[in-house]
Amino acid sequence: MELWERSATLELLDGLLGECARGGGRVAVVAGEAGIGKSVLVNEFARRCGARARVLWGGCDRLVTPRALGPLHDIGRQTGGVLAERLGAGAAQEEIFAASLEELSGATGAPVELAGATRGSVAMSGPEAVGGSVAAGGRAAAGGSAVVNWSGAANWSASVAPTRRVPPVVVVEDAHWADEATLDWLVWLGRRIGRLPALLVVTYRDDEVGAEHPIRGALAALPSAIVRRVRLRPLSYGCVTELVRRAGRDPATVHRLTGGNPLLVTELLASEGPAVPATVQDLILDRLCSLPEPARELARLVSVLPTRADAAVVAGAADLVETCVDAGVLVPSGDGVAFRHELLRSAVEESLSPARRAAAHRRVLGVLARTPGVDPGRLVHHALNARDEAAVLRYGQLAGIGAARQGAHREAAAHYRAAVEHAGGLPAERRAELLEAYAEQAYLAGLAEEALRARQAALELREAEGRAGPVGENLRWISRLAWWAGRREQAWEAAARLVTVLEDGDPQLAMAYSNQSQLHMAAHHLDEAVAWGERARELADRLGDVAASVHAEINVSTARLVRGKAGAPAALRAAHERAEAAGLADHAARALVVLATGPVQLAEYGVAAARSKRPWPTPPAATSTAMFSTCSACGPWCGWRAATGTARWPTPRRRWPSR
Repeated sequence: MELWERSATLELLDGLLGECARGGGRVAVVAGEAGIGKSVLVNEFARRCGARARVLWGGCDRLVTPRALGPLHDIGRQTGGVLAERLGAGAAQEEIFAASLEELSGATGAPVELAGATRGSVAMSGPEAVGGSVAAGGRAAAGGSAVVNWSGAANWSASVAPTRRVPPVVVVEDAHWADEATLDWLVWLGRRIGRLPALLVVTYRDDEVGAEHPIRGALAALPSAIVRRVRLRPLSYGCVTELVRRAGRDPATVHRLTGGNPLLVTELLASEGPAVPATVQDLILDRLCSLPEPARELARLVSVLPTRADAAVVAGAADLVETCVDAGVLVPSGDGVAFRHELLRSAVEESLSPARRAAAHRRVLGVLARTPGVDPGRLVHHALNARDEAAVLRYGQLAGIGAARQGAHREAAAHYRAAVEHAGGLPAERRAELLEAYAEQAYLAGLAEEALRARQAALELREAEGRAGPVGENLRWISRLAWWAGRREQAWEAAARLVTVLEDGDPQLAMAYSNQSQLHMAAHHLDEAVAWGERARELADRLGDVAASVHAEINVSTARLVRGKAGAPAALRAAHERAEAAGLADHAARALVVLATGPVQLAEYGVAAARSKRPWPTPPAATSTAMFSTCSACGPWCGWRAATGTARWPTPRRRWPSR
């Protein structure tokens, strides 16, 4: 089946698959606006792969807060095995990533599955595409619109028992909606896929990502030698002219209204009547009007579910589902139904009144809450839109815990933020614990101001309890976060109070001393940094507090590095290894950041260039976020760029400003 003006791109993808089969992994990044045909393109590519590849499909959803590792959960449901087990058990991020790599490297003798939810539409070449669908190579009768409507999830499958190794093709759709952990996984996989006979295909909307969108950093971190970028263009005027010729429409008007967007061309030509609707919303709502009211109500319900409606949501409404599918409003998708494209779904959802929309979300929430295995992040989405405060509080905490475990710290912070806003009825101690969990995830996501506000609110609650330990813990974090936020007086004040609050023998006292060391180090008070750090390390070692000991060692070694002490780099490497072994991701990240950026900040560019050529330990994905956020004064990615030799040297600075 040939797609209009997409032959070259299909040939490129086919060529990349051939290269993978010969032993070298590749990454294809397919970009374009909504409705341009990205989903249709990759579905057609998957169909053409046949028995040559094993296609694994994952998608990102347009939720209030994205699902943590959503695409990997989709892929795990297809593969089963260790990957599905670890995902289901809520394993650590590193274990899940390792399982995904094992799945890709061991894809031998498995059934070839080609599956994916087609959510787009695209014009076909030639006059054979008439009436909404056409078989490959067939010729339809005249009298319809010259556009193929892809109705439904294209679930191609062919169970074979290959006698030779077939390369896996991993498709991740709509990565512009990806959560933080999924972006970590894409970078992690991209840095290893070159050694595997596998193809990674990532699609995203390039018109919806600004300069600071997280996906830009993730794509920039992929090895350029194995990445091929493709931007799908709108259909040409000549192509649109050929498509509308038999539909009796004016080509110039159609091209002007649609801009050559295949989805808009398809929907416009499928609309009845001589008038040309001006918007997508007009197109889809006009089609809804042709349905009986019960079917319209079902379509409205489906519209509040991003991506697709689960089978449980439409259970008992088979006749209504069939009516909607026959009318081209909905399409089959997995075991449920969906709109053919996100633009169409959004158009229907946005047409609902606030009361009707909230009612639909409440109905969906009630069904999904009773359905086993539903991601709590989806429940939070519907609870927020249903304005169900109790459900937001309940599922927000569950979703925050799950997202944090899988390394999606930005999403975890968003879930906790939603829960905190509805936590007024919780006991003070439980509310403080929730605020502290929120602050921790905001910190790991690089949201220092947000984390600081949460810590201050938690401190007030802890002070009312009168327990020194929790008060001290929040004071330490306030000191650290206030420094990052540029509030140095507040940072020093909290640090001093921290030492006075804790009594001799308190297990947090060593970390309080190390916090003083870190403040002095950041302020370039090197003698004081070393003195407080050694005091902290001595107490921490006596108490068996590994975290405080490593924290203090990094402070002391950083101060010595600034002074040019020869043994400082080796001490920082040792601290990194010790922190990594103890599972202290944040401390391990700090050591790497100092090693990577120290010479740069001291304007010792020769040393930095030489150091960048050494083999660097690759931080686990859970460490990467902390690593980048730790290097806040240098800007995101500075530490990693320096470590990998891709840094742009900044203006020389002789002081050590970051923490």
